[in-house]
Amino acid sequence: MTSNNLVSLSGAPEDIKVLTVDESEANKVHMDLLDLRRKHEDLNFAIAAKLYDISYRRLFVLIGPGYKSFKDYVESELLLKERRAKYLAQIEWWFGYVHGNHPEMYERVKELGWTKAKELVKVMDPDNCEEWFKIAEESTATELRNARRAALKAAGKSARVKMPEGLEISNVVETKALPPKKDDKKTSDDGNNVINLDGSVDSIIDQVVDGMDGDNDGDGEQPVKTMKTMNLTPNRRSEGGDDSKGVSPPTQKELDAELEESEKWDHRMFDIPPDWNEIIDEALKVAEEQTEGRSTHPGHLLALICLYYCGGYSKHPSIMNGEWLRAFEANTGLTLVAVDEARGAIVYGQDNAERLSGNGEETDNGNQS
Repeated sequence: MTSNNLVSLSGAPEDIKVLTVDESEANKVHMDLLDLRRKHEDLNFAIAAKLYDISYRRLFVLIGPGYKSFKDYVESELLLKERRAKYLAQIEWWFGYVHGNHPEMYERVKELGWTKAKELVKVMDPDNCEEWFKIAEESTATELRNARRAALKAAGKSARVKMPEGLEISNVVETKALPPKKDDKKTSDDGNNVINLDGSVDSIIDQVVDGMDGDNDGDGEQPVKTMKTMNLTPNRRSEGGDDSKGVSPPTQKELDAELEESEKWDHRMFDIPPDWNEIIDEALKVAEEQTEGRSTHPGHLLALICLYYCGGYSKHPSIMNGEWLRAFEANTGLTLVAVDEARGAIVYGQDNAERLSGNGEETDNGNQS
């Protein structure tokens, strides 16, 4: 910024000056920001394509120390949270792979930005895209998320995105290869042979074998290049995942029901020790498996974990006799009747007991079935 922008304020001492900026300069900064924002969104979708590729083909195994999981790779190498990386990969999978024969739809999705694009995964398809585009353009990302949940719930589908698990690594091999000897040769188009200037042909393998003594026609030792390779085979679940059919937008009644349900949830934010992140993620996965897919919401799964832990180690009556037992029934499909033998009273499942035996014994906690 030059001194030409600084002028004395009328009626003020000479050492007091103000900065003047005209409309053209403001517009230039504004246009630059719009251009950078567009480039930023373009980069997000370019990253999404690469993330899906490296996830599906399990390429992270060959990078650096050889990462065991997609999560380890993106958090260590890209400094991305696994959740965001998965969202981006899911966008590419749904619009670039599942509906890859409709690039025009994907281009319009990109104009919405990735935060809205992730809410269209699993619901938008070529048949209903105009309806969803209208909702997306008129809604915030949060409003679009609620519409997505309501639509999937009405269709009897889970809000969780299930991508194919990709290719399965059957073997990882580390090999060392020597470059061809430095002479007047050139590689043929197919890359399998080396053609000498005199017209004779050597295989690349022969040249590597010739150079195994480490000399290159007396020019010193040849550098040895270490390379990792892996064999990929179709995973037995690689064709799994959600089907390509989206769902229609929700009716107003369905959306209102979803909003009412979401308002019942209490949102909490707290810090978690870094060393415990992986443990918590694993615990949530185990809890989801135990529900056999009936629950995928992290908040609900965390509540189940708390109930299980407190149910085993706490003597709090509310947990032991109420929520924990109800959760147990819901997750196992069993019907419970709990009796306090010391008092000779049914403390849980009075209705269950009456239905099964016809007895009308009173309970301490009332009807909790």
